[in-house]
Amino acid sequence: MVTLPQAQIDDAHKLQADGMVFLYKVTPTAGGIVRLKANDTVTWQSQTWEGTAIQIDQRGQNSDGTLVRPKLTLANPLAAYSTLVAQGLLDNAQVIEYSVLRAHIDANTNTYTMRTWKIRRPLQLNRTMVQFELRDVLDGQAFILPARAYIPPEFPSVSL
Repeated sequence: MVTLPQAQIDDAHKLQADGMVFLYKVTPTAGGIVRLKANDTVTWQSQTWEGTAIQIDQRGQNSDGTLVRPKLTLANPLAAYSTLVAQGLLDNAQVIEYSVLRAHIDANTNTYTMRTWKIRRPLQLNRTMVQFELRDVLDGQAFILPARAYIPPEFPSVSL
Protein backbone atom coordinates (compact mmCIF):
# COMPACT_ATOMS: atom_id res chain seq x y z
CA MET A 1 0.00 0.00 0.00
CA VAL A 2 1.31 3.43 -1.01
CA THR A 3 1.00 6.24 1.51
CA LEU A 4 0.64 9.77 0.23
CA PRO A 5 2.19 12.79 1.92
CA GLN A 6 -0.25 14.66 4.14
CA ALA A 7 0.18 17.89 2.12
CA GLN A 8 -0.97 16.09 -1.02
CA ILE A 9 -4.02 14.64 0.78
CA ASP A 10 -4.92 18.09 2.18
CA ASP A 11 -4.61 19.62 -1.30
CA ALA A 12 -6.89 16.93 -2.76
CA HIS A 13 -9.62 17.80 -0.23
CA LYS A 14 -9.71 21.50 -1.11
CA LEU A 15 -12.91 22.73 -2.71
CA GLN A 16 -11.06 25.06 -5.05
CA ALA A 17 -7.91 24.29 -7.00
CA ASP A 18 -5.27 26.94 -6.54
CA GLY A 19 -2.70 25.93 -9.15
CA MET A 20 -3.76 28.37 -11.90
CA VAL A 21 -5.13 31.84 -11.17
CA PHE A 22 -6.91 33.97 -13.75
CA LEU A 23 -6.55 37.75 -13.50
CA TYR A 24 -8.62 40.08 -15.68
CA LYS A 25 -7.72 43.60 -16.74
CA VAL A 26 -10.59 45.56 -18.32
CA THR A 27 -9.65 48.79 -20.10
CA PRO A 28 -12.66 50.85 -21.28
CA THR A 29 -12.18 52.97 -24.39
CA ALA A 30 -13.01 56.09 -22.36
CA GLY A 31 -10.00 55.42 -20.11
CA GLY A 32 -9.25 53.89 -16.76
CA ILE A 33 -8.36 50.32 -15.82
CA VAL A 34 -10.26 47.78 -13.74
CA ARG A 35 -8.31 44.80 -12.40
CA LEU A 36 -10.44 41.84 -11.30
CA LYS A 37 -10.00 38.30 -10.01
CA ALA A 38 -12.52 35.63 -9.14
CA ASN A 39 -13.07 35.18 -5.38
CA ASP A 40 -10.30 36.79 -3.30
CA THR A 41 -8.19 39.92 -3.76
CA VAL A 42 -4.49 39.49 -4.55
CA THR A 43 -1.53 41.77 -5.18
CA TRP A 44 0.76 40.79 -8.05
CA GLN A 45 3.40 42.90 -9.79
CA SER A 46 2.53 45.88 -7.54
CA GLN A 47 -1.07 45.82 -8.80
CA THR A 48 -4.15 44.95 -6.74
CA TRP A 49 -6.62 42.60 -8.43
CA GLU A 50 -10.01 43.00 -6.72
CA GLY A 51 -11.88 39.84 -5.81
CA THR A 52 -15.33 39.63 -7.40
CA ALA A 53 -17.55 37.22 -9.28
CA ILE A 54 -16.13 37.07 -12.81
CA GLN A 55 -15.95 34.31 -15.38
CA ILE A 56 -15.13 33.81 -19.05
CA ASP A 57 -16.77 30.74 -20.52
CA GLN A 58 -17.82 29.11 -23.79
CA ARG A 59 -14.36 29.20 -25.28
CA GLY A 60 -13.48 26.76 -27.98
CA GLN A 61 -14.32 25.72 -31.47
CA ASN A 62 -17.34 24.22 -33.23
CA SER A 63 -17.08 20.96 -35.14
CA ASP A 64 -16.93 22.91 -38.43
CA GLY A 65 -13.82 24.78 -37.25
CA THR A 66 -15.41 28.14 -36.45
CA LEU A 67 -14.37 29.70 -33.19
CA VAL A 68 -16.99 30.19 -30.49
CA ARG A 69 -17.10 33.72 -29.13
CA PRO A 70 -16.53 33.57 -25.38
CA LYS A 71 -18.86 35.20 -22.85
CA LEU A 72 -17.68 37.43 -20.00
CA THR A 73 -19.97 37.25 -16.98
CA LEU A 74 -19.38 39.86 -14.31
CA ALA A 75 -21.08 40.61 -11.01
CA ASN A 76 -23.10 43.83 -11.12
CA PRO A 77 -23.80 44.57 -7.45
CA LEU A 78 -26.45 47.27 -7.07
CA ALA A 79 -26.22 47.93 -10.83
CA ALA A 80 -22.68 49.34 -10.54
CA TYR A 81 -21.84 48.65 -14.21
CA SER A 82 -25.33 49.38 -15.60
CA THR A 83 -24.62 53.07 -16.22
CA LEU A 84 -21.38 52.27 -18.03
CA VAL A 85 -23.21 49.76 -20.24
CA ALA A 86 -26.11 52.17 -20.94
CA GLN A 87 -23.70 54.96 -21.93
CA GLY A 88 -21.69 52.60 -24.16
CA LEU A 89 -18.48 53.17 -22.21
CA LEU A 90 -17.69 49.45 -22.21
CA ASP A 91 -18.19 49.04 -25.99
CA ASN A 92 -14.90 47.88 -27.51
CA ALA A 93 -13.26 47.77 -24.08
CA GLN A 94 -10.18 45.58 -24.01
CA VAL A 95 -10.21 42.50 -21.76
CA ILE A 96 -6.89 40.84 -20.97
CA GLU A 97 -6.80 37.53 -19.14
CA TYR A 98 -3.56 36.69 -17.36
CA SER A 99 -3.10 33.00 -16.45
CA VAL A 100 -0.64 32.88 -13.57
CA LEU A 101 0.44 30.01 -11.35
CA ARG A 102 -0.41 30.55 -7.68
CA ALA A 103 3.25 29.98 -6.83
CA HIS A 104 4.22 32.84 -9.18
CA ILE A 105 1.71 35.17 -7.52
CA ASP A 106 3.02 34.24 -4.06
CA ALA A 107 6.62 34.81 -5.20
CA ASN A 108 5.63 37.94 -7.22
CA THR A 109 7.23 36.42 -10.34
CA ASN A 110 6.45 38.07 -13.68
CA THR A 111 5.60 34.81 -15.48
CA TYR A 112 2.21 34.39 -17.14
CA THR A 113 0.29 33.64 -20.33
CA MET A 114 -2.05 36.22 -21.75
CA ARG A 115 -5.18 36.30 -23.95
CA THR A 116 -6.83 39.45 -25.26
CA TRP A 117 -10.40 40.16 -26.38
CA LYS A 118 -12.64 43.15 -27.09
CA ILE A 119 -16.10 43.56 -25.55
CA ARG A 120 -18.59 43.71 -28.41
CA ARG A 121 -22.07 43.85 -26.96
CA PRO A 122 -23.93 43.18 -23.73
CA LEU A 123 -25.94 39.95 -23.86
CA GLN A 124 -27.63 40.21 -20.49
CA LEU A 125 -27.92 43.01 -17.95
CA ASN A 126 -29.68 43.16 -14.60
CA ARG A 127 -29.02 44.44 -11.07
CA THR A 128 -26.89 41.44 -10.12
CA MET A 129 -24.89 40.53 -13.23
CA VAL A 130 -23.87 41.62 -16.70
CA GLN A 131 -22.80 39.34 -19.53
CA PHE A 132 -20.87 40.44 -22.62
CA GLU A 133 -19.93 38.79 -25.88
CA LEU A 134 -16.18 38.90 -26.43
CA ARG A 135 -14.44 38.91 -29.78
CA ASP A 136 -10.88 38.49 -30.84
CA VAL A 137 -9.09 41.80 -31.42
CA LEU A 138 -8.74 40.89 -35.12
CA ASP A 139 -12.44 40.00 -35.47
CA GLY A 140 -14.47 42.89 -36.84
CA GLN A 141 -16.08 44.47 -39.87
CA ALA A 142 -13.55 47.22 -40.38
CA PHE A 143 -10.48 44.99 -40.02
CA ILE A 144 -8.75 44.16 -43.31
CA LEU A 145 -5.67 41.98 -43.59
CA PRO A 146 -3.11 43.34 -46.03
CA ALA A 147 -2.85 41.37 -49.26
CA ARG A 148 0.45 39.85 -50.20
CA ALA A 149 2.29 41.93 -52.75
CA TYR A 150 3.71 39.95 -55.67
CA ILE A 151 6.31 42.43 -56.86
CA PRO A 152 9.99 42.34 -57.86
CA PRO A 153 12.63 41.55 -56.64
CA GLU A 154 11.01 38.57 -54.82
CA PHE A 155 8.99 37.76 -57.95
CA PRO A 156 11.12 38.71 -60.96
CA SER A 157 8.58 37.50 -63.53
CA VAL A 158 6.01 40.11 -62.35
CA SER A 159 6.12 43.50 -64.02
CA LEU A 160 4.54 46.67 -62.72
